[in-house]
Amino acid sequence: MQDRSVLPDVLRGVSLLGILIVNMQDFAGFLEWRQSGLDRAAQVVTDVLANGRFISIFAMLFGWGAAGLLARRGRACSCGGTRRCC
Repeated sequence: MQDRSVLPDVLRGVSLLGILIVNMQDFAGFLEWRQSGLDRAAQVVTDVLANGRFISIFAMLFGWGAAGLLARRGRACSCGGTRRCC
């Protein structure tokens, strides 16, 4: 059994938390750019620092995981990874 790297799982968790934070405004029923005071400041910070970034990170990590699965599958095949024998 191989040692599993913890880094991709931690990054996936952070990106999911970021996606949740970005979407909490929609869950709470905020209308876009119609707040005032502290709510407006929170929306500006969230939009500038987080909006779109966490979904991109999560998508990249999904691709990394899929590539790892394909690489392990290729190593497991005795014929070199062609579809005919695996």
